[in-house]
Amino acid sequence: MNTRKNALIAAPTSAFESDIHTGEPSGCSPIAGSSSSQTPDDFGRIAVVEPGQYSSLTTLAHLGPEPFDDEFTPEFLRARLHQSTQAIKTQLMSQRVVAGLGNIYVDEALWAARVNPRSTRVTKAQSVALHDSIVSSLEAGIRNGGTTLRDYRDARGASGNNQLTLKCYGRSGLPCLHCGGTLARTVISGRSTTFCPLCQRRK
Repeated sequence: MNTRKNALIAAPTSAFESDIHTGEPSGCSPIAGSSSSQTPDDFGRIAVVEPGQYSSLTTLAHLGPEPFDDEFTPEFLRARLHQSTQAIKTQLMSQRVVAGLGNIYVDEALWAARVNPRSTRVTKAQSVALHDSIVSSLEAGIRNGGTTLRDYRDARGASGNNQLTLKCYGRSGLPCLHCGGTLARTVISGRSTTFCPLCQRRK
């Protein structure tokens, strides 16, 4: 079942909250138009805070850098991953290492870098490969208008095309495009994970 949320972006905060509940503009001028969110799993939420004041929001207070920021380097990635003993897949999905990665792009990036999703450490060479594959996977997603597996639409209501270019995610049982072996499926931290047992051996 899909849920749909619409909110008018307005100021001040109290008026914005009123708009969400009543749908009325409350005499405020919109500052960013209308925001629409549609998700089958109800993960979405809306919170209004002063710019930069994210300490009250746990998820934002510990959010990692954007993948296209200068701060996000192979060295930064390796250091962050080595601060935890959790599986790399779990860490990348947490948004604390780097922001913006979902299940699809994590699987694609790990496969491209030939890093096992259950690993807890990466070598220097792997950190470079993983950093580059994270950036390139997201760039491909943006270039192709997003990934539409069920009902994703962009701001204009158009479906994305990135699902047509996926090389790992959702391809369990099919040949690995690196080595010809068979891609496998497992579950890590409750998330379906596709990987190549041959190319992505745990070291």
